[in-house]
Amino acid sequence: MPKLPYIQAVAKEVLRWRPLVDVGVNHMCTEDFEFEQYHFPRSTLFTWNAWAISQNPAEYKDPERFWPERYMDEHVGDILHGVWGFGAGRRGKQPMRSA
Repeated sequence: MPKLPYIQAVAKEVLRWRPLVDVGVNHMCTEDFEFEQYHFPRSTLFTWNAWAISQNPAEYKDPERFWPERYMDEHVGDILHGVWGFGAGRRGKQPMRSA
């Protein structure tokens, strides 16, 4: 994989450009709370809008364009950096474990 940075960028761009499904897990409130003048009662279910995020011009320049080069930077090999295709939850690197 380290010798295929453009293929990695293409994979990231495919996940961004045309998200097929919401891969993330929905979240449910465990207690009532307010956010920006909105009240959310306990048991409110939250999800995320993958399409709106991936097509946001504030996040991605020219979002309608298929442009893998947008990922050709020092993070190209880090699949968790800059990609929403795996959900909107927390990100973190887990140590590799040997079998």
